[in-house]
Amino acid sequence: MKPVRRREQGIILFVAVLLLAIMGALAIASLDTASRDRQAAGYYNRSNAALFAADAGVAEAISLIKADPYNCPSVIPFATQGAPVLLGDTTTYAEYTGQPAYYGDPAAVNAVECIRIRAKAGSGMSRAGSLKPKVAEWRIFVVGESPDGSRARIEVLHEEELLASGS
Repeated sequence: MKPVRRREQGIILFVAVLLLAIMGALAIASLDTASRDRQAAGYYNRSNAALFAADAGVAEAISLIKADPYNCPSVIPFATQGAPVLLGDTTTYAEYTGQPAYYGDPAAVNAVECIRIRAKAGSGMSRAGSLKPKVAEWRIFVVGESPDGSRARIEVLHEEELLASGS
């Protein structure tokens, strides 16, 4: 009897095409994943720009408070949404239509206001004849905005120690 010979000439071509299709699918999946990672990083960077702008606004509000901490109870004028404080220069943000900015939160009645003056915590015991230290409590509401419009809101309760001579 003669051995039966199967036709195997086309199997190599089939395996090569199958492997090529699998490698192509993996390449497309890798490109899609890289594209989504880049997009997520962009969202993260834009939200960070807004947060850093709001943080700059809080720092500015604290410096205004330090200029006159005894002005309590009162409200300190602060940047508004209609007239925000722009950060950076235009060349840094040339690919966008603007710059990062901060302003007082329009949802708050006052962006920077002194709530009250109270005795400093832990100052219940004082030496005879000495004045108890006091602090002024300030509430700060700031919005930071990135060039693409992402926003971050920050609310801060700041305490400023008052010296005995100014109270």
